[in-house]
Amino acid sequence: MALDDEDPDAPIDSAGVDFVVGPWLVTVDVQGVDSAESAMTAAEDLAMQQAACLTAEGPCAAASVPALMAPSEAAPAAATPEV
Repeated sequence: MALDDEDPDAPIDSAGVDFVVGPWLVTVDVQGVDSAESAMTAAEDLAMQQAACLTAEGPCAAASVPALMAPSEAAPAAATPEV
């Protein structure tokens, strides 16, 4: 099943989570990884971290980004682009 009108053969490799915490509407999107399941797992993990941060009484720790595989990569994608 493809959800891309421009490329009907495109794989489903992304997921998003939307939620509300207090006055904030939060969206977490994970795109272009090896599978929809991996993307959803990562999006849920990042959403939980973000929700905890928004409800914390003080500064938040940096988010822990899961290692993900892009469809054509042999190694996990970097959390921060190299400059």
